[in-house]
Amino acid sequence: MADIFPFRATIYNQKKIKDLSKTVAPPYDIISKKEQKQLYRAHPNNIVRLILEKDKNYKKASGDFKKWLKERILVEDEKPSIYVYLQEFTAGSKKLKRLGFLALMKIDEAKKKKILPHENVLLKPLEDRLRLLKSVKANLSPIFSVFGDENKEVTNILGSFTRKKKPFINIHFGGVKHLVWKLDDEKLQKKILKSMSRKKVFIADGHHRYQAATLYRDHMRKKLGKATGKERFDYLISYFVSAEDKGLITFPTHRAIVRIPDFNKDKVLSILSAHFRISLLDSKKALLENMRRLAKESGVFGLYMGDKRYYLLRIKDIKILAKQMPGESKERRALDVVILHSFILKKLLKMEQGFENKENFIFSHKDDYILRLVDGKKAQAAFLLNPTKIEDVKKVAFSNQKMPQKSTYFYPKVLSGVVINNHHTG
Repeated sequence: MADIFPFRATIYNQKKIKDLSKTVAPPYDIISKKEQKQLYRAHPNNIVRLILEKDKNYKKASGDFKKWLKERILVEDEKPSIYVYLQEFTAGSKKLKRLGFLALMKIDEAKKKKILPHENVLLKPLEDRLRLLKSVKANLSPIFSVFGDENKEVTNILGSFTRKKKPFINIHFGGVKHLVWKLDDEKLQKKILKSMSRKKVFIADGHHRYQAATLYRDHMRKKLGKATGKERFDYLISYFVSAEDKGLITFPTHRAIVRIPDFNKDKVLSILSAHFRISLLDSKKALLENMRRLAKESGVFGLYMGDKRYYLLRIKDIKILAKQMPGESKERRALDVVILHSFILKKLLKMEQGFENKENFIFSHKDDYILRLVDGKKAQAAFLLNPTKIEDVKKVAFSNQKMPQKSTYFYPKVLSGVVINNHHTG
């Protein structure tokens, strides 16, 4: 039931930029320092120079954005459009497609709850994104939203349109094929908007960007002293995809724990054995295969504390969680990330409230990286997880609840630099 609108996006001028694959970038929060350098070298007008400035005060980003507009490296599109976005990719051995669209979404007014988040945010990245918005005055990267489309009303419109038209963007980036069309037909736009007006929407990715856009809107309203609710800063760009799309997949986000109180490997295993069946496996491959085999169950984890000893944890009785975590809802108790954070780490291993900070947690969807942290003595233990199920994310979001940060890793990521919402344009 979010308010969605076509818009005249600011886009790269393809008369000047011949290869758009050199100017786009992933979302800021998954770009490593090495990848940042590579993107800087890829092109002098790569969007990373705006979304992830090296000194992070974003003054240079503001100057570069204005310069690129003046030099017509970036131009405003001719007509208000909904931008249909198709990604073709491989996950495991499967070739998949994910079809969605980019449009403006009105930021929720206080207490309306039309747009539902599913994860909590952290202060430092929130402050960083707010600094960027205040400096550049544009939404440079879309957030990622999911909606229910059981009857495929929207999906069928998008699919039919893409079969008849040629995309204006057709590039390969990061092992994924990205195709984008401009849907500027007003009749089709109205059909999409009418259908979307009846649907619930939850944020899948981009919680910090959404919250920063909310704070920026409030800042601008206070600064101007008036508000029509229709200024450009009242909106941000969102990518929308159906929850029923077969290409909507998540990867797990594993955790490396830097400091566990009174850490001792035998002690940890002894504590966990009271509630988990523990199997020692001889390889990471065997561990991951067993985790995948049990993926339909809740309370299944991989544990690694070094010495090439891989432990499979499987909860003995899922029903005990209602008693052990009385403050958690039924929806949240079914989530492995909540069982890990609220039961294993806080309840059993006695980690204090507030332990979920950057200094104590290292997140990654790459299991090799997480395990290397333990082998390199940069973390005491690593917990490997199965991917969070889309159905479970929906249940949590649609019941106005939230998950721990980094509960999901939606793949593939939506690129930054495809469309921009410039607050200075009409």
